Amino acid sequence: MNMKTIILLILFAIFPFKLQQQDKQQDKLTRWDGKPTSLGIDLYVEHNQDYFLSTFKKYVKDSLYSDIWFTTRNFKKTTPKEQYDPFVLAYNESYGNGSCEIVIDNQERYQGFDYKEIKNPDSYNQFDYFVKQVVLHEIMHDYFNQCILELKMNDTIGNIVNTYYTTNLYTFPNIELQFGAKFIEEGICEYFIQANKECPQLVEYYVPQTVNDLKNKFNRNDILYDYRSMYLKDFMDYQIMKFGKIKYPIMILLKNKPPTYQEILNPQLFYNRLII
Repeated sequence: MNMKTIILLILFAIFPFKLQQQDKQQDKLTRWDGKPTSLGIDLYVEHNQDYFLSTFKKYVKDSLYSDIWFTTRNFKKTTPKEQYDPFVLAYNESYGNGSCEIVIDNQERYQGFDYKEIKNPDSYNQFDYFVKQVVLHEIMHDYFNQCILELKMNDTIGNIVNTYYTTNLYTFPNIELQFGAKFIEEGICEYFIQANKECPQLVEYYVPQTVNDLKNKFNRNDILYDYRSMYLKDFMDYQIMKFGKIKYPIMILLKNKPPTYQEILNPQLFYNRLII
């Protein structure tokens, strides 16, 4: 047996082993049903930080001024039991130097890593979440704050940005307008995900009928995410078509007082009084 034959035999012996090792590694990243494992989520977030930021900037056609980085943790294990909210998939941690840490829950409850990369998107529905979808939602929170800062930098009279979008500290807080400000911010984040098709299409959503519906904590998740994104959709679609960027409708909203309970229930009341 010559040397060339021996080398070929060795390669043939090693190659299947390498494939087996790759299969085992893939098994660690996804479960038997194809859903991401905690390790898979950790590695996906760690290795795609630049990709997340470049994708976001392409969508908004704008720059990001903050130093943003991404980490993962198991919220159920790291959050005090009385504070744990199973609906929370990620959150922003802003620091005094202007940087922002985006923390993503790595529990195994996502359907996949990237909705746009899956082969059978029609098999998923609006109740299925993907890791990239959640990350982009959180980056939009930081961009929302960036729009506030830009407006304040150009503010010569001191009241361009409505105060309910800039602070949570009030001597006599108006709970209704605080809710309205959060309603708008979360709605923009969810609208952004839907508009860029980073998640399954929203086909049904809860529509509150009374103020008590808005105040009911059991309805809160549906109102804060599904309903509010549809509440903003026509306005955002039109303004983006008009101005070419999502920044401008965000700034219009920031300059106006947030919607009251009645304006959330009756969107036209809100849009009729907006100062464009």
